[in-house]
Amino acid sequence: MLGLGLFLVATLVGIGLFVWLLVGLFDFDTIVDADGQPHDVTVGTDRDRMLWMDSTTQSCDVVDRDTGRPIPLEPVSGDFSRSDSEGDFEGMQRFDPGSGHLELTCTQTDGTTPGPVMVSAYPRLGSAAAGLVLAIAVPGLLGLAGLVIILWVGVLWSLRPARARLH
Repeated sequence: MLGLGLFLVATLVGIGLFVWLLVGLFDFDTIVDADGQPHDVTVGTDRDRMLWMDSTTQSCDVVDRDTGRPIPLEPVSGDFSRSDSEGDFEGMQRFDPGSGHLELTCTQTDGTTPGPVMVSAYPRLGSAAAGLVLAIAVPGLLGLAGLVIILWVGVLWSLRPARARLH
């Protein structure tokens, strides 16, 4: 029973860790239209934020509402892209969120209908890799422990002395 229980726990832990990893990768703070209007947004201050947009047709300015100062935008290091129900996005610029109370003004530079711009936490690739390793290693070790217990019980059962038969 213990071996089968470990297999069940391994499966549930694996599913839970995988879902936790995916939620972390696809979570976002807010979406605004690139309509040239200032949008008041609140984002987390735990780490840098990233603007997801169409790199060829959109530009944004970010101002910390608490201080009134513009926040400098920096290019991201690496290629980030995502597709979801909101559209196709490229991670283009990162910034320090300051107080987290921001005024975000994005424009559609090509004159077409304003598209969405998404703000999310800047991905921590080390955390994503560690999450993936955990999502594989923890269930694997639990499953291996379950297998060892099942094999051990099977060996002990097969080597037990025969019971005397009563006539």
